[in-house]
Amino acid sequence: MNSSIRGPFFPPYYSALVKAYQSETKTLFYWYSVFTQRLKNKVKLVGCTISCEISPHVQSYLIVTDLTGMLLLLNPKDGKDVFGCYNTLWDVTVNNELAISARILSFGFWIDSLQTKYQGIDFSNIENRNCNGGKNPYFDDNVDGITLDPYEVVFVKYNYKNYSQAADRAAVYQNWTLRLGSVAK
Repeated sequence: MNSSIRGPFFPPYYSALVKAYQSETKTLFYWYSVFTQRLKNKVKLVGCTISCEISPHVQSYLIVTDLTGMLLLLNPKDGKDVFGCYNTLWDVTVNNELAISARILSFGFWIDSLQTKYQGIDFSNIENRNCNGGKNPYFDDNVDGITLDPYEVVFVKYNYKNYSQAADRAAVYQNWTLRLGSVAK
């Protein structure tokens, strides 16, 4: 998780659902559980969104993996470090963000996101890699003509606020939440 995001954003009914789940299962459910519960036998990398710009990849402002995924990322067979430091956003995107997803996919594992659009899509299958017209979902109307919603993706990139209604919506949701918190006191 990096500092360019706001969240987590959950709809108002989320708290009641979590309480009911915890009561029934005797299992704690944290905000990050919406990510970690997606890590399964085939899924080894999860984030809020998948961008199809250049090639499908989990956008790295928030990524989650398990031990298998971390071992693949830390011990490259090709000798390329996917956690390097770079001077430009473009270099970070190409050498880290794209490389992390590419490494996971190259071993036949799946990447996943909270976006409804990509549920159950196997991006390790090359036939599924030409997605969303090659667009980044963070620009307005870039997801089948609509803009991302903070309640769908839980965290929103706030450094895209000049290009995204999602960041504007996140700011409004945050203000509502803060106002409700002060009313409840």
